[in-house]
Amino acid sequence: YFLEYESILDSRERKNRVKAFGKRLNNPDPIVHMPAAIAWCVYEAKCSSLYYEQKIVDYFKQESVALPMARIENHYFQNNIFLPQNALLDRASRLKNIPISIVHGRYDLVCPLKSAFDLKEAIPHANLIVIPDGAHSPFDPNMSKALIECTEKMKSIKKRRV
Repeated sequence: YFLEYESILDSRERKNRVKAFGKRLNNPDPIVHMPAAIAWCVYEAKCSSLYYEQKIVDYFKQESVALPMARIENHYFQNNIFLPQNALLDRASRLKNIPISIVHGRYDLVCPLKSAFDLKEAIPHANLIVIPDGAHSPFDPNMSKALIECTEKMKSIKKRRV
């Protein structure tokens, strides 16, 4: 998948893929920005799910989905997600009164499982749920199920002042 993703970049651009994609994604010409947007989103769609589904890849190929998604993600990546490094972990104590569930797929290639364990360590009261046959995508069946279950549980929690 990666070779297909980077194939639209020349060798010079591959030295900084995020920046190169950003230049292409923000080019006003659809002949330039659409192939970049589609490559970006198709790569993510293929890497995010444990179960390959053409309908999901096709969904992310749509111009109305691919362009805004790729532009937003690229913008955040170019700006280090607008947070200092380790911001969430360093400020985790602020979350002590907030009920938290962390749902993470065992086969997530986008966000390493170690990140979920680090977050759980920083927020001991959090409920960590590792989905044995899940990846990054909320469209994977057991990821969807776990996310819905967590959301339903949150509905029953009364609002509290933090």
